[in-house]
Amino acid sequence: MFNESNDPIILYDDRFDRCYLVVMFPIASEDSAIKNLLRMMSFRKSMKYDTDKKIYEVNVNNYTLSYRGKVTTIGKNSFLELYISFPCKSSLGIDVLEDNLKFIKEIIYNPLLEDGTFSKKEISDTIKVCKDDIYHKMNNADFYYDFVNDKVIDEDDFLYDPVLENPDLLDNITAEKVYDLYKETISRSPLVFLIGNVDIDNAKAKINEIIYNNKKCNVVFEKKYNNYAKNINDKVNIVKEETKFKSSYVTYNYKVRNIKSYYDVALLGIVKCLLSSTKSRILFDILRTKDNLV
Repeated sequence: MFNESNDPIILYDDRFDRCYLVVMFPIASEDSAIKNLLRMMSFRKSMKYDTDKKIYEVNVNNYTLSYRGKVTTIGKNSFLELYISFPCKSSLGIDVLEDNLKFIKEIIYNPLLEDGTFSKKEISDTIKVCKDDIYHKMNNADFYYDFVNDKVIDEDDFLYDPVLENPDLLDNITAEKVYDLYKETISRSPLVFLIGNVDIDNAKAKINEIIYNNKKCNVVFEKKYNNYAKNINDKVNIVKEETKFKSSYVTYNYKVRNIKSYYDVALLGIVKCLLSSTKSRILFDILRTKDNLV
């Protein structure tokens, strides 16, 4: 999708009254524990916007609707992603693209540090939050059985997160390790997407000037695509274990071959929604009404 000059991708759309900007940096590490903390420590505050009050004020002044950081995984490729939305000029009456670009540039490239690294107290607090989140997830039957299913079908650990089974792996991650990975990640050129009712030429110029600092370079990462469940069993795979849950799960996994494009993936998503939707009730009607299964 990106050309050799790594131009930002502008997707013009005049149907909605807001713009969406996504800035993505490839992450070199495959360490699940450190990526969990990187996701939660990134894009919180900066040296300029070092308090919640200052963050709120600049977001109000910039008419920022929302912004967040996360780690996105495509196959085994991980990206540190910053997402921000704001009103289009056509709906607001003024153009706030430049203000929001300057804000996220500050948040990305000048993060709040203590003694040259991320706050050790915030890292400690974040580890506790992560562990609590994992505890609640693994004590939810739906989440847990999905986790077990992923382990069964996925031979190459594309879907498996070892931190879910061993949260103590987080204890080995220090503030210095997270910040070192953060520095390494943002030192690379990002992928930038902007969607909305915008002046395309002006938007490209602003992104090149503010985010790329007029020094774009190619984005390089190893392409490791999704290739789950290479071996398909010809019999029912039964997993038995002692759990605290009072329910059992039956899961059907279908391997879809010959995916030719992201359009095919989108169509599969629609099929998934049709099968599971409470409006279509396809699974409900077949399993409960027709076959009398609970």
